[in-house]
Amino acid sequence: MKPRCRRNIILYLSFTLIMSVFSGGCGGLDKDITPTPSNVPADATEPPLNTATLVQLTTPTHSDSLQTSTPLEPTRTSTPEQPEAIESTPISSSILPPDLEIIAPRNVTYLRPLARFTINLGGYPPSDPVFSPSGRMLGVASSLGEVILWDLEQGKVSETLNTLFGQRSEGLLEGGFITHPRLAFSPDSRFVAAVMEDSTSPTSDVGAVGVWELDPIGERRVLEPSWLMAASAAFSPDGNLLVIGTKDCFMCGLSQMVFYEFPSCEEIRTIEVEGEGVKDLAFTQDGRTLIASGHHGIVGLWDVDSGGLVAEIGKPMSYQLDISPDGNMLAIDNGSVWDLNNGEMIVSLEATQMVFSPDGRMLAVLHDELWFLDLTTWDLLHGLDAEERIQTTAFSPDGRIFATVSEHGIVQLWGVPSEPDLHHASLLLEPENVSEIQILAHHGIGNATDVAFSRNGVLLAVGHSDGRLSLWDSNLTRYLRELHGHSDWVYRLTFKKGAAATLASASKDGTIRLWGFPSPGTTLVGHDGEVTCVDFSPTEFGVLASGSEDQMVKIWNIYSKEELRNLSGHTSWVWGIAYSPDGSLLASASADERVKIWDVETGEEIQTLQGHTSTVWQVDFSPDGGILASASWDDTIKLWDVDTGSELRTLSGHSDWVYDIDFSRNGRILASGSKDGTVILWDVATGEQLYILRGHSAAIRGVDFSPDGHFLASISEDGRLNIWGIEP
Repeated sequence: MKPRCRRNIILYLSFTLIMSVFSGGCGGLDKDITPTPSNVPADATEPPLNTATLVQLTTPTHSDSLQTSTPLEPTRTSTPEQPEAIESTPISSSILPPDLEIIAPRNVTYLRPLARFTINLGGYPPSDPVFSPSGRMLGVASSLGEVILWDLEQGKVSETLNTLFGQRSEGLLEGGFITHPRLAFSPDSRFVAAVMEDSTSPTSDVGAVGVWELDPIGERRVLEPSWLMAASAAFSPDGNLLVIGTKDCFMCGLSQMVFYEFPSCEEIRTIEVEGEGVKDLAFTQDGRTLIASGHHGIVGLWDVDSGGLVAEIGKPMSYQLDISPDGNMLAIDNGSVWDLNNGEMIVSLEATQMVFSPDGRMLAVLHDELWFLDLTTWDLLHGLDAEERIQTTAFSPDGRIFATVSEHGIVQLWGVPSEPDLHHASLLLEPENVSEIQILAHHGIGNATDVAFSRNGVLLAVGHSDGRLSLWDSNLTRYLRELHGHSDWVYRLTFKKGAAATLASASKDGTIRLWGFPSPGTTLVGHDGEVTCVDFSPTEFGVLASGSEDQMVKIWNIYSKEELRNLSGHTSWVWGIAYSPDGSLLASASADERVKIWDVETGEEIQTLQGHTSTVWQVDFSPDGGILASASWDDTIKLWDVDTGSELRTLSGHSDWVYDIDFSRNGRILASGSKDGTVILWDVATGEQLYILRGHSAAIRGVDFSPDGHFLASISEDGRLNIWGIEP
């Protein structure tokens, strides 16, 4: 201890007459208040938990036992809920770019409830639920100083451990409570450590760590790290170390990380840390680096061998940590995810807790509601619909079970789907089966202008002629909300790849609005006239193209609002644009009856495609990038060879202007929507009409296939929105 720290501590302790903080010691046995042993089988030697046993549990009569629940299945309803209007404010209220705002239907592939039980939390937040590494046991600590251990295979409480002793018990009886209780299992599941932090006053002596052996329940060992109160604990991956992080000394601003050899509990090293207390600890998989939150309010990476500070990352107010299974990412409860290899932030979310799945495929994000994101695409995979506000969460070691604890002590276990299941309502649309297509859902929403699926297929956006945007779940069972910001007709919508809420809209008011990304109210202004079309680059993060009445195509950086390129060459309005799948080419459609293909990197015009006899309204690349389709007011669609610029064929069948086209995701079908009120599905290989969809009574303004190719959305001027598919 530094001299100035020692003097301050001694002066403070003398003045307050609480020298008892120096009593006790590392590794001491507290034999007087040991819980009654029970003959629990060795947790470490039992096979992993079989989740099937959870589903078959009988309903118990005690509140501390498991209760089974019936599965929750998504349902379709004919009457959607009304939205809450969001006046002049896009969705996101995120922190820093690159930000993601999670917006999704409440019925998107929800986790299935397996079992639930109730604990007495004493009115304060519990610890995170913690699974033993073997998966057979679940532990939760309450603010009353109890650790409850459930045997998940037997479906009942196996032990209740009392963490209080001596004056600590008396302190709580006088009205104190435990804040931020923490649990940690040893890697072999033979031991559990409990950290209890008292918030009654700075002079309280609660703050030691209790360690129990679980085979069978043995005498408790009490570890009191030096003169400071414990706040966190973590076992090293090999189980040979137990590290305890302490609260800070408010007199000198120092906290500590105390290293114990385990299981002897011999103290072998103490590292002093400046700044706030060590709120959480986590070892990397190789055990060589210890990550600690609370160091100056951010996160420090420490070398275990040398005890030296290697790096600092994070943002202020970091408390809970989670490391991805491959050791490459760190999630912090302030909503940021970091690359541990280069120390750069990957993404920022609105979150109060984030947990990686054991297979590294998903990130559970808790913020009011709970969502599960794909770590490769950042798409939304699953949701969780709990009856009460969730406080803390955890994955089981095999990733098949997810545990939640609510603010009122409801502990619930949920089944995690092995793969996303977003397509239960329709078969894949193929040329061979489109004759079976039918309307699966529909609704009238008024004066519609365009429709677009989010890139994960669970959200549907609709533009309107009065400047509104409306958001739906893709089954039309829930009308989520309205977005207000444009003052006139919304011509086109596009979602960015990898984020359900990254939506751009082009309007007659001359602006481009970005909803939910990168910050509230982001507007791009630069065209000299109406903005008619937008499309995100599929490969360049944060790059957007737009077309306008001013005959220009612009390419934007949406973060800086900078115009990266201005592509000139058309002699009339630009009505449609589309990126090639590899992002290297950009096609534009114009009222000058021409289609142009541009090199995105150089901005050079590569080809001009001529053949239409009226305004070309829209263009779309096939998924392999080899074919470009163009839709025109001459009532036809043309297919072009991208490499040569030659016309492959003309698709004739509509009796009026063709407003929109879209390739199916396997490239075998092309859908077209026309002013004649029909949607036609075309065989791309032969150019033949496969099927005519008649379900609208006005001009079709937009058509869009779902990303998986199972659904087709169509929108008409009279406001009818149809979802087409094939019942399985």
